[in-house]
Amino acid sequence: MLEWTDAQGAGFDLIIMDWQMPGLNGLETIRAIRQEIELTEIPKIILITAYGREEAMDQAKDLGISAFLAKPTSQAALLEAVATVCGAMELPSPDILSMPVTETVQPSHLRGARILLVEDNPINQQIAIELLSDFGVSIDLAENGRKAVEWMQDRKGVYDAILMDIQMPEMDGLTATRLIRKQLGTQPLPIIAMTAHALDQERQRCREAGMDDHITKPIDSKVLVATLARWIKPREIAPVSPTVVPSVSSSAELLPETLPPFDIPVALQRVGGDQDLLHMLIIKFYESFSDTADKLDRLVEVESFDEACRLAHTLKGLAGTFGAESLAMASQVLEEALRNRQMEGLSEKIDAFKTELVPTLAAAATLTDSSTVMEPQIGQ
Repeated sequence: MLEWTDAQGAGFDLIIMDWQMPGLNGLETIRAIRQEIELTEIPKIILITAYGREEAMDQAKDLGISAFLAKPTSQAALLEAVATVCGAMELPSPDILSMPVTETVQPSHLRGARILLVEDNPINQQIAIELLSDFGVSIDLAENGRKAVEWMQDRKGVYDAILMDIQMPEMDGLTATRLIRKQLGTQPLPIIAMTAHALDQERQRCREAGMDDHITKPIDSKVLVATLARWIKPREIAPVSPTVVPSVSSSAELLPETLPPFDIPVALQRVGGDQDLLHMLIIKFYESFSDTADKLDRLVEVESFDEACRLAHTLKGLAGTFGAESLAMASQVLEEALRNRQMEGLSEKIDAFKTELVPTLAAAATLTDSSTVMEPQIGQ
């Protein structure tokens, strides 16, 4: 892209470069840009990394990188870095950057709306239900695409929108969407994808399947509400009782300010600042995934790579929700290896995944009645 745009006389001013990427990582890419191609002018470069910022800076000596940013990156930090590197950018005021969703999208018309949530992961189910119930939204749950298709056969005209996960057992979200669109005919119904992939290719696949919009995981409460408010039009909706969810006893005082490798401030932002909900979700994470290492070993041993890939995908999304970036990165690397059947080096990627999983489970266990965690055997 750099070579082509430069030849057209319309080169880029700035590159925002991730560090850890498959095929060619960020530092290797920057080195290739500077040494292997001829450009009229080399753009300024900001390098973004989820971990090992000092290591990245050390390896990036003499590469002419203008700035470094750590993940997760806030809107304010990103804009400040771009303004500093490029100069002459007028930053939005802090009030605009921190404006709460209720002041920007006015989602009051969501009250009484009815949504079908298609999601197989219990933690993601709980997050969506808790967040939307606070806005008076009624939610029905389908645990996979096949159940969603069956559910919709007798419920045309019932829902105001569908939130559809992409990767699910039995039937994925893309297939389910095509079948639901076929059932609906010309009847309009917003179907919104929930996907961990923000790539243009993934978005195109969603559009081709008949989806109207997408929300990137880990789900941000403001983005979720704003997206639904954009697609659900204000109208007279008969009031309905909000979805009944398990009661959560007050536990805010039990949630520590720090719980590494969880990033508590980031995780709280994901769940709309609800400390009780976050406390419960971290406990549920431990209860649901304490046997993940053993389960992964069994799946790989019997060559159930698709199911192992889904497991790594699930952990990637949940780790992102909780701000556990090192586990999210290790999960992503493992997921890609399993999806592409890259057997060479797979055991090392599994070990790296387990290495990040151990302290995450141990931290989660401290919020339960038991703090004993069965450590996975690395390298076995």
